[in-house]
Amino acid sequence: MSSKRIHYNRIKTILVDKKKSNKELAEHLKTTPQTVSNLCTNLRQPSIPQLFSIAKFLDVRIMELLREDAEITAGAA
Repeated sequence: MSSKRIHYNRIKTILVDKKKSNKELAEHLKTTPQTVSNLCTNLRQPSIPQLFSIAKFLDVRIMELLREDAEITAGAA
């Protein structure tokens, strides 16, 4: 059985574009790599303060981290 997951953020894509690792972002946020992995896979969404911190770390505008279309894709839960 498959479930639908809404992809609200583009953190993973921007990390790759900026050549930054999950571990580097985790250190910046003072959190675990697992938490960052959950953010990158959209299993969890960042808080607004986290969004500001992630945007600063990646040197992007907050809106670049968010998807306008919140596309629904099929995937395993």
